[in-house]
Amino acid sequence: ILKFDTLLILPLPCAMAVSTTGSLLSSLVFKLKNAPGDAEGFLLGEVQRQSMARITDSQSTGTLEQQRTFIQSFVCFQQKYNFYDHCGKPDFEKIETLLGSQLKQVIGWFSYRRNSSHRISLREKAIHRRLMEGLPRSHSRARDFLFALVTEQTLQQSPVHSTLEKSPVHSTEYSFFQWIGTLPQPVQVNVVNLRASAAVPYHTLPLTHLPSSLHHYSKALEERKSDFVDSEGYMAQASATEKLYRAMIARLEPLHSELARTRASVVTLGSEVSRLQEEVNSIREESEGESEGAGVVGGPEDAEG
Repeated sequence: ILKFDTLLILPLPCAMAVSTTGSLLSSLVFKLKNAPGDAEGFLLGEVQRQSMARITDSQSTGTLEQQRTFIQSFVCFQQKYNFYDHCGKPDFEKIETLLGSQLKQVIGWFSYRRNSSHRISLREKAIHRRLMEGLPRSHSRARDFLFALVTEQTLQQSPVHSTLEKSPVHSTEYSFFQWIGTLPQPVQVNVVNLRASAAVPYHTLPLTHLPSSLHHYSKALEERKSDFVDSEGYMAQASATEKLYRAMIARLEPLHSELARTRASVVTLGSEVSRLQEEVNSIREESEGESEGAGVVGGPEDAEG
């Protein structure tokens, strides 16, 4: 049983706005939970700055500068001490080798710990401070460098849930921080999920670069391709649906012809009924006329007698 607990903290007035997609965040958590132990890595994305006009009661004009950081991808290492030593000193040459062309897209880093308290360690603080000072940043300031802390704990099952005694509960908690001065401050991350495009500005996010680990998805599709695609390269389900459609049309055509014949018979019978009704009305009118004529002729004779 997996239980995700999110630490929700209101953003500070000086904190930047951070956004990511729900698919990317879930992909990161899935990657970390499948790691053999503690893990770490870098957050990739971009920073955008916007200037907006602001009108208040005290002043008629003003400019508000807003900065938004978009987390677009990540690079995960499934063990510790990949780019720093045990004293927390980063090896920037190794970082450049590991990231290559993605080095300019680094906007932060993350640390994942199991069975640990959700607090930033002294080593993580030292690593973050040195990464802020040493990594090249052409698109952001040093204080905008993000740090994400992800921790997981295994909780004991409640006695109330007697049917799940053998199923542990794994509680995963994540938080994002930025350094203001020498102190880390929490940052609220806006997780944008797919909903109605008219209600959610999903299309305003920059193009997302999928992590390289997602090649497993295409590999799984290739392995199961024969279940969905026939020998001629057509979708098997689409071909089956087309065959079903043609079979239904073949069954409906005789019914349509029968319906047309029945409709013609109904029209013919309706015409015949109308003709017979007219004849009945004509005979009734003639009978009523003869009865009235006989009454007029016999009236005076009866009076004389």
